[in-house]
Amino acid sequence: MKTYVLLGAVALALTACDSPVGDAKKIVKEQLVDPSSARFEDVVVQRAETSKDGVHHPLAKPVVCGWVNAKNRMGAYSGARRFVVRADFPTFETTDPEWYAAFSKCISSTSAPGPGQRDMREMTRELNQAVDAYKDAARTAVQ
Repeated sequence: MKTYVLLGAVALALTACDSPVGDAKKIVKEQLVDPSSARFEDVVVQRAETSKDGVHHPLAKPVVCGWVNAKNRMGAYSGARRFVVRADFPTFETTDPEWYAAFSKCISSTSAPGPGQRDMREMTRELNQAVDAYKDAARTAVQ
């Protein structure tokens, strides 16, 4: 009986790695100082994109986004950071407005928050604050 449970757990773990979320978590962990300490929150998969005319178009490869908290070089958790896993795209938050647009599209692709997911209003508020901070930094750099 224990053998069947163990085999089932191994099969489930291997299946999870083949999912978009499993692959994204692996990519994110590879970029962390302490990958084993990674704690993921509110991970969302965007499988389609809506065009301006309201038509849903499936994406060739799903986009995965969310937050990850991991230990830094000092051994302390540094706080949750936003991430986006998309082909040929920086994973972690940058000052590029395109990054924020990709994160916003991905986060808003889910219709209702699942267990443990942040309220959509809170996520939108956070995103707007980040965009405002970017605009302020850009204005300061120009002056």
